[in-house]
Amino acid sequence: MHNNFRSLVARGLAKNGEYPILNAPSASRMDLMEYDCIAEFFALNHVTLCDKQPSSPFARLGYSENIHILPTTATDLLGAIQNAIASFTSELETNGIPSNMVLTPEVFQRTQKAVTSVSKVLWASNRYVACATRLCSGFYFTSCMYKDPVNVIGQSIYPIGLVCSSCPTGPNNCNPAIGLCSY
Repeated sequence: MHNNFRSLVARGLAKNGEYPILNAPSASRMDLMEYDCIAEFFALNHVTLCDKQPSSPFARLGYSENIHILPTTATDLLGAIQNAIASFTSELETNGIPSNMVLTPEVFQRTQKAVTSVSKVLWASNRYVACATRLCSGFYFTSCMYKDPVNVIGQSIYPIGLVCSSCPTGPNNCNPAIGLCSY
């Protein structure tokens, strides 16, 4: 699901709420994400707590986290994780990111129109992710872990440009149909 959304954004096909009639700009480089067993370990450990709060950075050294609480049990684990990722990614269309895609202090610190979840999903150079979901007492709790660095203030969430034009050199370095760089 992360790669599907990253593909839409990389190809310039995702709505950007900052500019209602324009899509987010295409990415010259956005890496294809891979499953990360260490991230899974951290996410699984966290969701077992059912604490509805971000985990301590000391409990997930080297990783950043998105969490989601789905206040119903009228779904299954797959539905809960799909809901969580949809919630993270909806920030782009709902709240918007400036067209230069730079995570400025002002953008990072927004209390209204937050984009700190979607920026983790889209951080172009991040290739590693894993999520876990748990049915707790009356709600589902989801944690997705992203290998750092992500959400670095003052840096671009992703580089803007012609799709795949800044991918690493080499054979099969990009699948133009999805617009994500391989390595």
